Amino acid sequence: MLEKKCLICKKQFLVKPYRYIIGKFCSRVCYGAFLKSYMKGLRNPWWKGGKNKSTWRLRVLERDNYTCQGCGINDSRVLTVDHIRNKSLHKDVIYEISNGVTLCANCHLIKTKEDKELSAVFSKTSSKTVRKTLLGRYAKL
Repeated sequence: MLEKKCLICKKQFLVKPYRYIIGKFCSRVCYGAFLKSYMKGLRNPWWKGGKNKSTWRLRVLERDNYTCQGCGINDSRVLTVDHIRNKSLHKDVIYEISNGVTLCANCHLIKTKEDKELSAVFSKTSSKTVRKTLLGRYAKL
């Protein structure tokens, strides 16, 4: 066994020779403390630049003044935020505020049904590139 110094608590601890290079912490507690302090923001591989679903949703609701853009209802219990452009086709604009619209549950169901019908029509009659273009144009309306 070889002796090393923990990066977090600075205690001496023993490691097996094959773990000497990669062993940096004396316990899981110190490793957890390291992850909590070090893996923040840009250092975290899952960082998305501060954009996530909950902040995007709130910003869209605030922009639309907590009012359904389809029928004008402003009951917060039934409001949802919907992506205008399809998430699977437009991954680069998923959390852009301009790609969101506030809808009540009823208007959201109607829009979803229309989107599915259009998608079915485009998938039967058009190539993938044309379908993306048409869906993009429809989403801008």
